[in-house]
Amino acid sequence: MRVRLVAAGLAWAAAATAAPLLYVGTGRESVAATHVVVMKNGTGTSVTYMPDHVGPRKPFVVVFAVPADVEREDLHTMPRELVERVAHVSAPRFAEFWEQPPCDDSAPHGSKPAAPKRQKTPQTAARPVPHEGKTGGLAGSEYEVAYIGELSGLVAWLGQRSFSLPDRARPMLSRSAEQGQKFVALAVNVDKMFFYDATWASLTPVGFSTERDVDQLPMRIGLSSI
Repeated sequence: MRVRLVAAGLAWAAAATAAPLLYVGTGRESVAATHVVVMKNGTGTSVTYMPDHVGPRKPFVVVFAVPADVEREDLHTMPRELVERVAHVSAPRFAEFWEQPPCDDSAPHGSKPAAPKRQKTPQTAARPVPHEGKTGGLAGSEYEVAYIGELSGLVAWLGQRSFSLPDRARPMLSRSAEQGQKFVALAVNVDKMFFYDATWASLTPVGFSTERDVDQLPMRIGLSSI
């Protein structure tokens, strides 16, 4: 079986103009950043999102669009380490070379030029504890309840849990629905999330597999979550 990696390590920060998924909750949740990994095998495609979360430790729902052929069993989670590895190997590389000019007589004969000083790497937050989620299914992750279906059913499903779609999100979701896409809603158990501090947390990478060739993602769905 030949698997082709077509996109990896793509990230949208909170200040960006779009996001591939939407948070529905108290209204104070935001998508801090989302890494997107797209894998293709023939005409089939697997898409995985690894989002971060900024907001209160209150229940919320993750919503994203999927092709019409995606069913509940096509949803999957993945350990963060795998997505981080893909982001690492696909990240741009920067190399710096230093060479003594051949016509420079200012340096003593036979002396070696001083090596350039390395820049210190900014300190970052501690790496999160590995999630228990395995590839395939949602078991073991913080995603406890899943809805998949049409937009009208999504609105009703959210209403049963005292959630409602943000007004800014409705036109984007309606556009995806007109293009024949369905929607996934995942209720999140915040007690299973890893929090870096009081408000910033990481979510288990989650996504879907489809028999269709996915070339574009609905990147404007999460405009109200950034």
